[in-house]
Amino acid sequence: MILLNLIYVLWVVVVPIICHTPDEQLLAREPSKLTGCIVIFTPHYDPTTPQQVTETNDRIRILMDSYRKYVENELENTVKFEYSTVFYGMAIEFNNLDKIHEMIIQSSSIEVDRLDIDNYELMESEIKKLFQNYRKDELSKYGIDLVYQSDTPVSIDEPMM
Repeated sequence: MILLNLIYVLWVVVVPIICHTPDEQLLAREPSKLTGCIVIFTPHYDPTTPQQVTETNDRIRILMDSYRKYVENELENTVKFEYSTVFYGMAIEFNNLDKIHEMIIQSSSIEVDRLDIDNYELMESEIKKLFQNYRKDELSKYGIDLVYQSDTPVSIDEPMM
């Protein structure tokens, strides 16, 4: 009985580990480089009076609501988190890059052949422009900056330096 248990453990645990090369394991967990972004709304100036603070916060909340609807309805992607304590912003997950690619093509002068969905650097640059140009007039009118930061995939398997 012990021998059967030992054979079972070897077959289920050890054989799969030996059969996979490190390259196959790395490829199996390779994440997409365009996983998402964080968009942060910051005022050009620090409000000094309670009234200015309230007005600025209300404007930012309205803009955040508009951006959330834009991401979910027009870009067909997901807002994972909204931040409204230390700063105002949202974490966005790119789960429909095809729709974003389509929106970039429609809103810019870039040719379809030039903007390959796998060209991560160009796609990221164009996604940033897409977010910065959406409600650009309102952002400028109310003195609010939009900071776009791409989400960087992190692996716990990489050695720390």
